Amino acid sequence: MKRFQLLSFALVAMMAATFTSCVKEETDVPAKQRTGIWIGLGKRYTTCQDASFICIRQDNIDRRELLQLPLETDEAVSEPVALDNGAIVLEMDVDTERLSPRTHRQLFSQKVMVVDEDILLSESLMRQAYENAGQPYNGQMTEIVKGAYEVVLTGNGNVPPRARIIITITIKDGKVTITVRW
Repeated sequence: MKRFQLLSFALVAMMAATFTSCVKEETDVPAKQRTGIWIGLGKRYTTCQDASFICIRQDNIDRRELLQLPLETDEAVSEPVALDNGAIVLEMDVDTERLSPRTHRQLFSQKVMVVDEDILLSESLMRQAYENAGQPYNGQMTEIVKGAYEVVLTGNGNVPPRARIIITITIKDGKVTITVRW
């Protein structure tokens, strides 16, 4: 009888040890990293040749890589974001010393950006904007209608020759709003 009890106790102890060591392993799924785009300012959207809007030189760049990009004249980076109202927002932090005289004149003297053809934003850019906003992407598309769009300046007086400016481009219902602040 003692042998049976001892065997039973050993079996229960073995099963208990097996079940306690079988704890569900919780994996920490990292939050999706925001990604960005590399933008050419004062360019034609489709070809990146000199014009008067923007072009996207490369998209879906990991945020850590985005911050390390060597930016040339008239280049900036942005993390596109989709707003709840369907607008797509591109915000760029730019040093005015990195603007060409042509782009500087366009933004601060002419105060206009011209889109010379209708533009349909790419699916990858749209997906990226929705993912960056933490919203589901369900195939939404955004178009920019050909036209001239005013650049609104919001700063204290004239832009200093050496300043960091923030260019915000908001695209909604086919129209573009461009704001430059410093």
